[in-house]
Amino acid sequence: MNILYLFSSIILVILYVLVKKNNNVENFIPSTIISIILFFCYTSVIVFILSIFNIKASVVLRLVFNIILIIFFSYYLFYKKQKQKVIVNFIDFIFLLLFIISSLLIYHYRFKDNNVFF
Repeated sequence: MNILYLFSSIILVILYVLVKKNNNVENFIPSTIISIILFFCYTSVIVFILSIFNIKASVVLRLVFNIILIIFFSYYLFYKKQKQKVIVNFIDFIFLLLFIISSLLIYHYRFKDNNVFF
């Protein structure tokens, strides 16, 4: 179930980048970073609203919310033809790869023992 949630999160972020927000051509990397931050905010708000009603925010429930948003964004992207024009610069792509690799290395060395969180 965690794998499905991960894939739905990635698809949701990519769809948000591709849905048309303005008429300008946007750079893909900063748009992706902003959409990841918005995804974290969206997840926090969903969990906060569920906690108000004393509902456990399980992975399955968050997956359902992600699928609902994926359907919503897919409707605008494919049926209404509202696609954002994006460009990808090579330097930005290299920087993003280095950032992801360094983040994964830090995560691996910091949390390789499952009992240590802080």
